[in-house]
Amino acid sequence: MLADKSQVPVYSIQPGDNVLSFTGTGEIATTAVQEVFYRTVNNFIELHVYENTTILVTPDHLIFTGNDSFTPLRKLSVDDTVFALSEMGNSLKTVPIKSF
Repeated sequence: MLADKSQVPVYSIQPGDNVLSFTGTGEIATTAVQEVFYRTVNNFIELHVYENTTILVTPDHLIFTGNDSFTPLRKLSVDDTVFALSEMGNSLKTVPIKSF
C-alpha cells in the first residue's frame, strides 16, 4: 500500500515511492523505497488473511509475527497469528492465517 493508502501491484513500485510499512514494534511508518530487486519466481502462495483479501506472495516473503520478528511465510501454518495493515491502512491488527 502506498503512503497515500492507494493500492498498486508490487511490480509497479519504484525507488522514491512512499509506501506504508511497519516497524518491528508494530508502529505504522511511511518509508521511501530505496531500491527495487527483480527476480524470477515460479512459486507463489495465496495468503488469505481477511474475509475478502488474498495476498499473492513468495514462500520466502517475510511476514510480521510480532515482538520484532519477521518470519518467512513457508514457516507459518494455517491459524498462526500474524500482523497486517487494516483494510483502510490506518491501523495494524492481528489476524489468523485463514488458508494458503
